[in-house]
Amino acid sequence: MKGWIVSVALILSAGGFAGNVCAEDSFSESISSKAYCNNQCQRSLIEQYYAKINRATMHDSSLEHVDDFLNVLHDDVLYLHTEYQAEFNKDIWRKAFLRQIENGRYNNTEEAVTSIESIIHGYQTAAVKFISRYNDDESNELVSTPARLAIFKFQDNKIVFIQDHWYHEVE
Repeated sequence: MKGWIVSVALILSAGGFAGNVCAEDSFSESISSKAYCNNQCQRSLIEQYYAKINRATMHDSSLEHVDDFLNVLHDDVLYLHTEYQAEFNKDIWRKAFLRQIENGRYNNTEEAVTSIESIIHGYQTAAVKFISRYNDDESNELVSTPARLAIFKFQDNKIVFIQDHWYHEVE
């Protein structure tokens, strides 16, 4: 086994396998620490994502809070949520936030936060189990959701893709 690892290392250091199986720079780029978001990087970005989106949806949120949230995301970010037929790039997402703020739709208080229950890390991908807390529109009572699922993908040490897989259960 040791000899096999040394052989692969020598082949790679000499420029790859015959026939250039990998594009010349893409292999080294994909494994470089600069491009790769490890588990700690993923956790940090996910925690920032929820902290900043929580702030952006508070009753006193502003354009500054929205931009602060969007700055943790990759310029090419895509947000998907099937139940709400949401498919947002960064620009559309910003406009949606601003429309909600202008219409007074956010009424969350500081207690309305998201807690991360667990993260399953994959290569440049993470599955997140979380619980959201929000203030009910009518009663303003703090409500906790059942556990929810979101999938995150990472590129250039930023979040490039979010897909929420939660839904509202009919009571």
